[in-house]
Amino acid sequence: MIPNGSIQGLLSLLNPLEMISRRKAEEYQLLKCPCIYNRRLNAEIAKAVQNGQKSRTKECGKYQTVLDLAREDEEYGRKATVPELVDQVKTFLFAGHDTSASTISWVFYYLSIYPEIHVKMRAEHDAVLGPFTDTDTLAEKLSSDPRLLAKLDYTLAVIREVLRLRPVTDGVREGPPGYALRTAGGIEFDVSELMICTQHQALHTNEPVWGSSASRFDPERFLGPKSIPVGYMPFSTRPRDCIGRNLAYLEARPKSAIVDNRGNLHLHSR
Repeated sequence: MIPNGSIQGLLSLLNPLEMISRRKAEEYQLLKCPCIYNRRLNAEIAKAVQNGQKSRTKECGKYQTVLDLAREDEEYGRKATVPELVDQVKTFLFAGHDTSASTISWVFYYLSIYPEIHVKMRAEHDAVLGPFTDTDTLAEKLSSDPRLLAKLDYTLAVIREVLRLRPVTDGVREGPPGYALRTAGGIEFDVSELMICTQHQALHTNEPVWGSSASRFDPERFLGPKSIPVGYMPFSTRPRDCIGRNLAYLEARPKSAIVDNRGNLHLHSR
């Protein structure tokens, strides 16, 4: 069974606060006040963490929430404190929705101006998911076999290329005491205790890293055995990479397939 009979219901399985949306709306009138909403949200997440929330088990297999997956991570989740997990889940709930929406918008933009790429992506959707897939059918297919998403290689390449040219955000780091940045010419800049902004779009279009095609939209660069350059940082890199990277890729692929099967995309200018 698919929650709400839709792809949105399928994706809601990843939301550890799904129980909130099932309560009566009048019970949450006070949540219009941000401070009250924040306290209530913190309490809900903390309760889920402390109770050791269990994953759902369906006939088609085991589904896990984001919170379950975070708790099982040997490197971080098992050592994280309750306040840390609360902050991380809130990052998923709020930062993840807006950034995914922005990425999907740019996907459709580039598909509209590169119809040949749209044709290739639709051919992959037809081969993996079946032609003319409506929302309910797609949700059923992904529910019965989530591994189908892993077969959408070209779709993932398109999403990665979009994030290369249109990264959602930049990176910010604090320089530790005594830390200096050195230019190629040997000039040093003391950045101790300064906030340093890494401009991701500049890194992603740097010709010494990406070659002469750095400014061109070309998903093929992310296909095959080629390694992804270290200069690719839409989600930053370890040890402080974005916790929502895999979730973003997970959300973007089925959403791209849904709209892709509803018709052609055309860019309209005002």
